Amino acid sequence: MSSLIHFPPHRIQEPLREFARVLRPGGGLLVGFFAGATREAFDHAVVTAYRWPVDALAEQLEAAGFDILDTRVRADRGQRPQAAITARAR
Repeated sequence: MSSLIHFPPHRIQEPLREFARVLRPGGGLLVGFFAGATREAFDHAVVTAYRWPVDALAEQLEAAGFDILDTRVRADRGQRPQAAITARAR
């Protein structure tokens, strides 16, 4: 769900709780996003996007009803660092 990058941090629980609501317990979720040392906005192709520290977004997923299974970060030279969190609905 890379479209989460466009939700401002104060609204991120809205889509995460909806994912938790519609997934059966044990259902999987893979969240892709731009990683950063802090939560910060940046200009993106169409509308503002946000970077997240991996731990901070993982905490948001846990608060929404998910268990974190795995986290990954990829930082290719010349590209924005990207991350992924694999989670399971409780």
